[in-house]
Amino acid sequence: MSNYRQGDVALFKIKEALADTLKVKNDCILARGEATGATHELIGGIVYEDEEGNMYVQVDEEGQLIHNQGFGEDNHNTLTIEKGTYKVNIERDYYNRRVID
Repeated sequence: MSNYRQGDVALFKIKEALADTLKVKNDCILARGEATGATHELIGGIVYEDEEGNMYVQVDEEGQLIHNQGFGEDNHNTLTIEKGTYKVNIERDYYNRRVID
């Protein structure tokens, strides 16, 4: 079972089938840096979202998690994501705020 981490974005491989109630997200951006405008984006997969904003990723072949740098130093490598289903976790700080990349 493979898990991936790119900055404040983590993908945890799951075995369960995705619920039929999930909606396809309009884009494949998993996180956007509020300070820099940088994004963590999935290429080669589908991003689903539930009613509470939790995200899941389905990769049918091989995908990539890329970091589109807004401005400043880019310190995240592109990750190759193997075929599978993943739960997306966005790191939060002590006060339950999203970590700003």
